Amino acid sequence: MWLRPSYLDRGEWAETRDERQARMEIVATAIDRAVDQVPLRGAGWRLTKPQLGFLLLGQAFNESALQHAVHAGQCGPHQCDVRFVRVGVSYHAAHSLWQIHESERVPHETWEAIHDETQEATLPR
Repeated sequence: MWLRPSYLDRGEWAETRDERQARMEIVATAIDRAVDQVPLRGAGWRLTKPQLGFLLLGQAFNESALQHAVHAGQCGPHQCDVRFVRVGVSYHAAHSLWQIHESERVPHETWEAIHDETQEATLPR
């Protein structure tokens, strides 16, 4: 899978074409594995597995532009749904290329586990 890098993927987050391709393969594999885990029949889904795969890719592209820094869990000061506690103190409320928030459906342990660019951490849950 090849998608043009974000304009923010520069400086320390710049990737060679081969590095970008390897990281996009991780994303493609994660999407493929996620789609295979969804029981589409009987769940009220009207999407085919390829359509669901494109939906996940589109969501990741829309949420993070598949940026290297976001994938690595190193969001910038205005990325990843930053929350400002007070002047000079903030935190990032979203993790992963899909910008997933900790919630009742995504417990803290799972949310922390998707804060990395490894294959396992990339798998959307």
